[in-house]
Amino acid sequence: MASPTPTNINLPESLPYPINITSLLVNPGDTVARGTPLCDYSYEHKLPAQPATRNPSTRGQAPQKETRYGRWECPIDGVFDKWLIRKGDAVPSVEATRMHPVAILMYATHSVF
Repeated sequence: MASPTPTNINLPESLPYPINITSLLVNPGDTVARGTPLCDYSYEHKLPAQPATRNPSTRGQAPQKETRYGRWECPIDGVFDKWLIRKGDAVPSVEATRMHPVAILMYATHSVF
């Protein structure tokens, strides 16, 4: 029997792009299940506009931003094969649908998108 071919997994389109990879949480050879945390990321969140005030010094100010954090979880069961991204990588939304950041040896026999 031939050894299984790793399946490349896409990042979900629903992540708040652009994201910055802050940590990789699994290593090659680790058994992963659906829901296993794979990596942590950060992103810039634009805060809602503040209500208009009578203070002229606050009028016309740019929206405030804050750094927020998220975690990407494994969508399938399998054995983690390899990372195709690194800690510190920035992932823009343009690349998200084309990028396969991880390869996992799947227990299932169908493809996952």
